[in-house]
Amino acid sequence: MTDDPPATPSERFASLAHETRLAIVRELGGPAEDGDGYVTVPFSALQDRVGVEDNGRFAYHLGKLRGTFVERTEEGYHLTRPGIDIYQAILAGAYSVREDLGPFDTDFSCLGDDCEGTLRCEYADDRFRLWCGGCEEVLVHYVLVAGCFGEDLPANLLETASKRIKRDMLSLHQGYCPYCAGSVEFRALGPTRSFRWSESTDVFRHDCTRCHWWMRTRASRAALVLPRVVAAFASEGVDLFEWPHWDARVDREEVVLSRDPLKINVRIRVEGVTRDVVLGPELEVESIEVPA
Repeated sequence: MTDDPPATPSERFASLAHETRLAIVRELGGPAEDGDGYVTVPFSALQDRVGVEDNGRFAYHLGKLRGTFVERTEEGYHLTRPGIDIYQAILAGAYSVREDLGPFDTDFSCLGDDCEGTLRCEYADDRFRLWCGGCEEVLVHYVLVAGCFGEDLPANLLETASKRIKRDMLSLHQGYCPYCAGSVEFRALGPTRSFRWSESTDVFRHDCTRCHWWMRTRASRAALVLPRVVAAFASEGVDLFEWPHWDARVDREEVVLSRDPLKINVRIRVEGVTRDVVLGPELEVESIEVPA
């Protein structure tokens, strides 16, 4: 006698294709009474919570989830690791549709010296977009899950986008994808004129080898999330994660010290604190100094 073959991805996702099954996942996503993990609920109690009166129909839908998203124990039923992923995705709004928002004017000014425009933002097609209303230069165009931000717009949208981008940048730079946990390849693309109003700066790219999520960045942006740099500013009372990279008050200046090997000095000025950060070929921190 042989074991049944494992379910394919299409079969696993098909098992979620019913509101009763999604309701089961939502009910099992609650916290345990002792606060340690998620709830484990007996069959009858779970049936009552979901609101299905017919025992056979409820058992049928619960059976479709067992083995992949739900596991049975002596105490009852609880979510598996994939089940928790689905529950978290439901709460985050990954499978919901949110109407487009904006555009909104922000309190930020264009970073260009020759432009007095105000930055504008919007949320459309599941993406956050930030651009200058004067020169129309686009600063950010990035996927953002709708559930990440609240109704205090545009302030909450801007704050969420900034922290999400920084979180993703840090994760990718550390070598793993923040979305699928795949390994990440790092590439230096060389000098590229990124914006109309900026000098040519070196651009780097992180690519997930599994889900192909990617992000382009510059040394001056990556430096704002590197742990040693964050710690250096934190010791002076400055939280770099509270400052979006599009804020003109976060002053950054890049100088290439050498090409072979590549070394870049990034001078960062925030709230009266200035540090020279030397980054190596893979944007690793080689030194952090107070400018002379």
